Amino acid sequence: MTMLRGAAIFCALAFQSGVFAQAFDESALEALDQAAPAAPISAEPAGAAELRAAMRRISFNPSDAAAMADAGDASLALGDANAALNFFTRANALRPGNSRILSGLATATVHTENPFEALRLFDQAVRLGASERSIALDRALAFDLLGNFGRAQQDYKLARTASTSDDLIIRQAVSLSLAGQKEPADAMLVPLLQRNSPAAWRARAFILAARGELRESTKVAQGFMDAGSALRMERYFRLMPSLTDAQKAAAIHLGHFPTSQAVGRDSEQVRRIASALPQTPVVSGDNRLIPSGTALGPKAAPTRDSKSTPKPDRARNQNEQQPVESQAVVANVPESQKLPKTETARPLVSAALVKPASTLTPSPLSAQAQNTPVAAEPQPKSAVITLQPTQNAASATEALALTQAPAVAVQAPEPVPAERVASSRFDLGAIVEAIDIPESEQRPSQIPVDLKKLKPVVKVDPKLAAKAKAEKDHPARFWVQIATGNADALDFDYRKLSKTYAVLLKSRKAFTAEWGRTDRLLVGPFADQKAAKKWEGDYKKAGGDAFMWKSEMGEVVNPLKTK
Repeated sequence: MTMLRGAAIFCALAFQSGVFAQAFDESALEALDQAAPAAPISAEPAGAAELRAAMRRISFNPSDAAAMADAGDASLALGDANAALNFFTRANALRPGNSRILSGLATATVHTENPFEALRLFDQAVRLGASERSIALDRALAFDLLGNFGRAQQDYKLARTASTSDDLIIRQAVSLSLAGQKEPADAMLVPLLQRNSPAAWRARAFILAARGELRESTKVAQGFMDAGSALRMERYFRLMPSLTDAQKAAAIHLGHFPTSQAVGRDSEQVRRIASALPQTPVVSGDNRLIPSGTALGPKAAPTRDSKSTPKPDRARNQNEQQPVESQAVVANVPESQKLPKTETARPLVSAALVKPASTLTPSPLSAQAQNTPVAAEPQPKSAVITLQPTQNAASATEALALTQAPAVAVQAPEPVPAERVASSRFDLGAIVEAIDIPESEQRPSQIPVDLKKLKPVVKVDPKLAAKAKAEKDHPARFWVQIATGNADALDFDYRKLSKTYAVLLKSRKAFTAEWGRTDRLLVGPFADQKAAKKWEGDYKKAGGDAFMWKSEMGEVVNPLKTK
């Protein structure tokens, strides 16, 4: 028992993190196992039992890499990314080169908001045998944190081919919305919102705030939070439109907001990655790379009688040149920031290349043309397939198949002599001038109308007219909110506050504005934000409780009704 306690103490010293199970020693674990089962009070959080079991194994053997990895997975399930990072780092030191441990280390790294190192680790895990589908969800998060939403969508779609979950759906909807695809993002969240998922409602509120729809995001927050929490969330909602794409992703996915000095400014690493990588996604699934550059097939097919084979030196040179071009995108990025490398895709690239016609077996359809010399159609300048952002992996695979299938089965047309091409050209201008139009058809059959004399018919949409009037009557202005409550009772509150803070309120007028199911009591309007903040500071120094608030254009703010 003394040795077991010593092992437990060693383990506790090796991992100093916030996970509660790490403080357990062996005697406490035995006492817990031998205790009589009590009536269940509340369900344990996901990962708690797994973490306890892993810590028990580590206490027996501090060099158990598998137990370390299990503890890391359990810590991720509990939401403690820093503890998971400690466990996986130790496991990787004990058993380097393990794909499962590297995948977990990459996942913990991206959840600590380090997408650069995470992508490098994901790439290593894949090269060591990790499944693309198993890491796709968290690798998509890494691309979101870089603002590369097109590439992230590729991995979200790949992850959904393996399994689906509320977390996956919410992350993909957030990524779609940040990429500007509002309708698909909103539709994706509908089933979760109908089930009243708190995580989905939180994501919905921040999505609306990121779009600049602050009033709607506040209403959503008030629907599933108490008034005090919704009030505290409002300042974060107002900050969302000012963030960069990468900062918005970190705020919604991880709840991490930048410092006031960094708002609207990406880090040097993010800017460097964004400038080096294209936004267009590549083919999803296992085919992660499409061949680019000059087509590697022969420019002219040999005759059937010759059946020559390509020279070995040329074939070797072509295969050696292809990986160089595929890595050119990340050549200028530091090693710690590089995105997944493409070594794993090299065999797939070789398989996707157009094969020389002489190495293909003729189909039965072309048997009768075995002894007939033919000339192949000119090869295109490039064999690359350009994908639009909305093109999926299936269409890309079909397009690639179409470029390869008819290599030999169809006989190429006979070349047209240059003299015949030259003689077939014509001058379109000469043909037009030779047309004889009758005089009767040259006279105008209709009298021209002066469009300047016509009065345009303007049909005004009543809703748009009402909105324009509201924006004119209620422009965006700065206020200071000093109380909340029912509109009928705010007059009494203001008279009471006027007696307490007579010096500050005697020269100010009171106004009200709706705020969900309650109303705001406002003082103002002020000339600008600076003036409002100054009055707010003076009011707080006098003992009052207030904060600055800016009304949106068209938001109704009425004078306080006095009795």
